[in-house]
Amino acid sequence: MPQPAPGNLLTHPDLHPTSSRVTFVSETNSAVNDRVDAAYPIEYDRYGASYVDARVASRTRATTLKLVRRP
Repeated sequence: MPQPAPGNLLTHPDLHPTSSRVTFVSETNSAVNDRVDAAYPIEYDRYGASYVDARVASRTRATTLKLVRRP
C-alpha cells in the first residue's frame, strides 16, 4: 500500500468526513501528472501564464496527491 504523503494533515479524521476512509499519497505516475498539467491551461488560462506556469512547474508537480481508498 502507498505511504501517506509527508506532513499531510488532511488524513486527520476530524478535519473532513471522508478522511477516515482514504489516504492521501504522492502521485508518482508521470502520465497522471502530465494529464493534470495539460488540464491547467484549459481551466485556468484566463488568469494568465504566470498563474498557470507556477502550477505546472516541477516543484509544484511534485505536490500532486491522489486519494487511495482504505480497506
